[in-house]
Amino acid sequence: MSNNKKRSGQKMCCVVNCSNTNRTGHKMFNFPNRQHEKELKEKWIKSIKRINDDGTPWIPNVLTVICGDHFVGNKTIKTSQ
Repeated sequence: MSNNKKRSGQKMCCVVNCSNTNRTGHKMFNFPNRQHEKELKEKWIKSIKRINDDGTPWIPNVLTVICGDHFVGNKTIKTSQ
């Protein structure tokens, strides 16, 4: 079963073995999806080290979120663009 769940407004962190949700008071961050943020998005994907059950590379969708626990100081870095 996927860690990327959304039920009735609930967002769950996509990091494997993390069960944090926005309902438990955790800040959630969307994956960078703008054209100029491709490099940052790839860094996030690489950092969480997640793969699909069949061994193929995991790719987040537009609803995928990561909780603040996986960022230094509970904040993402800003791009220069």
